[in-house]
Amino acid sequence: KQQEQQEQERQKAKVVAAAAAADSPAPMAIDSAGGGGDLWVTKHKPKTTDDVVGNQVLVRTLALWLRTWNRTHLQNKPPPQMSAGKRELDLGKKAVLLSGPPG
Repeated sequence: KQQEQQEQERQKAKVVAAAAAADSPAPMAIDSAGGGGDLWVTKHKPKTTDDVVGNQVLVRTLALWLRTWNRTHLQNKPPPQMSAGKRELDLGKKAVLLSGPPG
């Protein structure tokens, strides 16, 4: 039984090594329709806040946070006060995390 597990691990290692040594990129990573080999996420990244899809209140909050970031963190001025419903938003944060499915 132990020999079977070791053999399976060797087979997995061979597959991983072969994939790592392959010259071709991952099939979904490169836009195959041309475009100079740019990554799909680079080619289609949002250029304005109008390109960001999702909850529009959060998109506007993100846009305000981006517009005031230099003033707040480089010029040491207080961030603007803003509330969303019953909660106060802290626009003085230094970073934001965007998540969701690509595309």
